[in-house]
Amino acid sequence: MCKKNTLSIETLTAKYLIQERLYKFIQKLPKDIFVQVSKHAVINLDYLLSLEDSFAGSMTAKMEKSLRTSVSRKYLSDLEEHLGL
Repeated sequence: MCKKNTLSIETLTAKYLIQERLYKFIQKLPKDIFVQVSKHAVINLDYLLSLEDSFAGSMTAKMEKSLRTSVSRKYLSDLEEHLGL
């Protein structure tokens, strides 16, 4: 079970657990490559394969390595802006 301040970071080659709040971790990332897509997730746009419609106006981001994450409506416009849509 993960604590409130524990982040799970998954790369193409490994999975890491670090002790930090998501909002603080995001501040360290390059803003042109990493985009927050939900209250609980940030994605690297270099590894985004596609977006699919999901339920209630949200979307699902398909990533490399068969990873998927939900894109909430609140963060969808920011993601679209980064993608130039």
